[in-house]
Amino acid sequence: MNRLQLYLRTRIATKLVSATLSIVLLFAMLPLTASAETVVAAADITIETAAPMNGASMADGTIAFGGGTVTDVKWSANGAQYAAASGSFAQSTIYQTRYIFTADSNHVFDPAPGAYQKDGAQDLSSRITNLGSATFTAIVSQAFTLNDTLTVVVTWPNATIEPADIWIGTNAPVKGAAIEDGTNTFKHATAVITWSATGGSFSPASGNFAPSTNYYTKYVITADAGYAFDNTSRIYQDGAKSLTSRIANLGTAFLAGASVSTQVRANDTLTLVVMWDSTANASGQTLIGAADILIGTAAPAPNAQVADGTNVFNRGTFDYVEWSQTSPFKSLDVGDPFVSLMTYKTGYHLLAANGYAFDTPGAYSKGGARDLSSRIANLGTGTFYVYSPDGDDLYIEVTWPKTGILVPNDISIGTLAPVAEASMANGANTFSHASSIVTWSADNGTTYNSASGAYAYETTYKTRYVIEAAAGYSFDPAAGVYGASGANSLTSRIANLGSGAYTAVVSGASNNTLTIEVTWPKTTAAALTTIAAAGLSIGTAAPATGDSIANGTNSFGHASASVTWSNDNGVTYAAPSGTFAPGKTYKSKYVLTADAGYIFDSAAGAYDAIVIVNRGAGTFTAQVSTSSTANDTLTITVTWPATAAAAIVVADLGIGTIAPVAGQTMADGTNAFAHATANVTWSSNGGANYAAAGGLFCAQYGL
Repeated sequence: MNRLQLYLRTRIATKLVSATLSIVLLFAMLPLTASAETVVAAADITIETAAPMNGASMADGTIAFGGGTVTDVKWSANGAQYAAASGSFAQSTIYQTRYIFTADSNHVFDPAPGAYQKDGAQDLSSRITNLGSATFTAIVSQAFTLNDTLTVVVTWPNATIEPADIWIGTNAPVKGAAIEDGTNTFKHATAVITWSATGGSFSPASGNFAPSTNYYTKYVITADAGYAFDNTSRIYQDGAKSLTSRIANLGTAFLAGASVSTQVRANDTLTLVVMWDSTANASGQTLIGAADILIGTAAPAPNAQVADGTNVFNRGTFDYVEWSQTSPFKSLDVGDPFVSLMTYKTGYHLLAANGYAFDTPGAYSKGGARDLSSRIANLGTGTFYVYSPDGDDLYIEVTWPKTGILVPNDISIGTLAPVAEASMANGANTFSHASSIVTWSADNGTTYNSASGAYAYETTYKTRYVIEAAAGYSFDPAAGVYGASGANSLTSRIANLGSGAYTAVVSGASNNTLTIEVTWPKTTAAALTTIAAAGLSIGTAAPATGDSIANGTNSFGHASASVTWSNDNGVTYAAPSGTFAPGKTYKSKYVLTADAGYIFDSAAGAYDAIVIVNRGAGTFTAQVSTSSTANDTLTITVTWPATAAAAIVVADLGIGTIAPVAGQTMADGTNAFAHATANVTWSSNGGANYAAAGGLFCAQYGL
């Protein structure tokens, strides 16, 4: 009994120890959680890393964490590989810094998603001292205990100042004008601007520009904290980031210098020096472009009155506008009436505003760099001449088209070019100071009719426009003037001419009629579908002796057919008629014509598989040819097996020869041999010899 109790006590103790160890191991495997942890607040973290700028040394800066330790700080220039801070920042590169914070046993990070990110409950934005426009992520995770790790990754902005951050609006020097810095923009930077008349000594803007002097402007631009300039040699002068296009009024002046230096922070200063053109000439001023001038004067017209109209000059003023007529010359005043068939001129005198100057007169002439053709709104076929009376102004003399003479701008033909199956239509046409009648021809101009129906395929159409000028107007009678190569060519006024052609003839006692005849490009051919052999079937019954000759039932999809027959081996063909004779070889010919939109296949053997239901041992040929349009005809010729020969029966033979009578004339008589021919001869010597009937019967004669 004692041994049994001892055994039981030992077993129970062993079980208790095993259970206790299992519980201990279970808790050892579970993450430990402090029984009274404090949630880490944003205020517990401070990141004072300086924002990267090119040329500066890479450094972590001061990082503080009141609820644990800063476990790790690493840098990356590509967002993939991270390493400890080392070397200097490269220009135009986006850097990322990764901070790993580990909470101590008395703290835990807030596990709510996004708690430490921007706008979260523990937003760290204000705790990253130099964050600026940078962005960051903050993710809580588990290392040894739950929510004991916070990983913050800051993506810093590109801190290099680019050309787009700089805009220099300083006006180019003009003699007598005040020296002023103008309106300039320097993003992420400030600037000190000074001037020099020699390029040696610079001072702030003051006074007025002297004549015949080359001035220099120096811009010393200092980057804001966190920003720097690209220190690649000459990059802002004539390199990849040249600032010449950022100097609004540079004109023919040039950027004499653009150097980067370090004053307080790495590469924090950019010094620009602009050398302006001499104040002795206009090229150093802001040149006036064609877009700065708009002449809106209406072109003279019969019964209208002289009016200057609305004219715009953005860089100065119209000093005066003057009018005159030619042949005979006469000065005109605003309000004077225009008369028909007269040429008028308008002169515009322009004065440039301070700081602006005109280019050479040739630059504003037709074909020049600042061609004013498009800036004289109603010039039409008129002409203009530009000159400068005293070198500082501009005079524009416009010679208007003769009044009452209709010009290309008075005509606009918007007729659409013909397209097969589209409805024929005159379209939208405009004839100022005139009326018109429009007709169409589909037979090369033989006949003309009003627009009607739809356009056919593969057809050349002509449109005739008979234009009658209104009272007081006429057309230019010069031969060919409105033709394609004439001075008043209408090519550009026929909107949809394409590869078509036209003629334009002036007629009438007062040149009041213009007849334009447009020959449009030929309409396209219809889209054709090839007829396949599978769609053709001949059901004609094979010829049989005594049967009626008939075409039978045939199927010719997308084609019409004519059928004829021949009993003379194809020498002649005729429509079916009568019955089939015995022992004859017949041919039937099927001439198929493709329907509109369809075509036969001209490839060799394309129709060898046509079904001829009752052909038997007969043969056939199939030949594609052209009748009206390409490959529109298919001729099938079937040679049928010969009809069977028929037996001649007694009833088919009828001998009507009269029995010989002595003294009567010998004659064959009337005989009938159906389906056969006969040769009748006579013998009087018992059949030894035969000859044709002749003479009189003797007393004894035999047939």
